[in-house]
Amino acid sequence: MSDLPPTTLTKTVLRKQAMRLREQLPMASISQRICQRILHFEGFGSATRIFFYHPMTHELDLRPLVHQCPEKTWFLPVVQPEQTIHFVACPSLDQLRPGAYGILEPLAQEDATGCVRPHDMRPDDCLILPGLLFDRQGYRVGYGKGYFDRFVAAMNQAGQHCVLLGAVPADLLRECLPRDPWDQPARWIITERETFATGPQPAEPDSGG
Repeated sequence: MSDLPPTTLTKTVLRKQAMRLREQLPMASISQRICQRILHFEGFGSATRIFFYHPMTHELDLRPLVHQCPEKTWFLPVVQPEQTIHFVACPSLDQLRPGAYGILEPLAQEDATGCVRPHDMRPDDCLILPGLLFDRQGYRVGYGKGYFDRFVAAMNQAGQHCVLLGAVPADLLRECLPRDPWDQPARWIITERETFATGPQPAEPDSGG
């Protein structure tokens, strides 16, 4: 296990070191174990809509969850010209096309059921955040583009919230990472070894039952 000092290095340096370390990890087996933990996570189990990401090289592969939970509606991000993302329903992983940065995206849809923007998010939705590194407060070092941070910030500004989950190999979990004012933390973290909350969770809506 390599040590990446979390409080003395910049995000740029941490990003490069984390990418090198990740290349040395058995990502296929780690992905399988994390998928099993996600399956047993209550915030995932109770959600009918799951927002996730298509893996890039050496990234966690969460696609097996799609096949294991066909009853859920799955969404992938689509990059917009204004440097934001919205999510589009992904009925099949076989119906994707290369989008920004060569990342596979669903075919764009503009109807109300197939396209989800920040103000459309619900408390029982589960959004799985990508990241090279996460810390125990839920903050992350990603790829430096800020798409997911802007989506979550816009969701918060709209008065919405959801289950924000960070999935990361245990060797890429740190006690504390540098952060910027615009960074948006995950509320839960899952590694292949543990599942934990990063802080107080948003209040559940009154069901009126």
